[in-house]
Amino acid sequence: MGEKSKTIGELGENIYAEMIKIFGWAHAENVPINCSKRSRHNKITHGIDSLVVQKNPLIAEETEIGIVSVKNIKSGKYKSNFKNFADDIIDTSACFMRSAKSREYLEASKTKRIVEKQLLFWITNDKGKNHSTITQIVNIFPNTNEDYNQLTVADNRAISFHYNLRNFIDITFKQATSIEYFYPDTGLNETINELRLLQGKELPFDWITSPIIPYRIDLQNDKNVLVLGLNEAFEEDSFRRLAGLSQNLTSGWCNKIIL
Repeated sequence: MGEKSKTIGELGENIYAEMIKIFGWAHAENVPINCSKRSRHNKITHGIDSLVVQKNPLIAEETEIGIVSVKNIKSGKYKSNFKNFADDIIDTSACFMRSAKSREYLEASKTKRIVEKQLLFWITNDKGKNHSTITQIVNIFPNTNEDYNQLTVADNRAISFHYNLRNFIDITFKQATSIEYFYPDTGLNETINELRLLQGKELPFDWITSPIIPYRIDLQNDKNVLVLGLNEAFEEDSFRRLAGLSQNLTSGWCNKIIL
């Protein structure tokens, strides 16, 4: 990308606080809730590090509830740590959805579906920027008996990708009038009553570990740029795939494409 890649450590102590600025997430911090299953969870209360509630731009009439647990620890004990972290966030999510707090945060939602998603934002602070915690916990599953919809783990590699991609865009397009995520047509994000949202500041929750991130950059004089970031080795097959994808995404609205 032309800029020296930055390590996780360079983002400062509160990495998550910096990253949600990039993700565009409005969130509530340190949300306490009562445990509704005390004998099963062996707790009186739970704490949610970050609670994100937003409409899903990829699926019409859907509100995403993101229950986020933030971990910034040294390496080691990946399997046992994952089981503990995963059990805690899934149990917390189950109690949140049964609580009065959930109704408080969802009372303004007018969508047909409410989908809760759990995110383990897991930074290992003595590893390099491309360290992948995911590879250490493959085929490891939570012990909890609670049902859960979707548990995502964002590690150093995923977070560094988002940070470096946005840093590249901010440096390259300092005079941009707008820098937003581009929301492609998924076949599910438009209804008769609700037209598709084309772009926005909010990163869809499911995209935090996506290997491809599309940005739409609006410049002066009605010039538009599509930037496609790829979080994998840039090889011939990847280039051909991205080139084809970029043509499908733009439909003639952009003046320039950057891969």
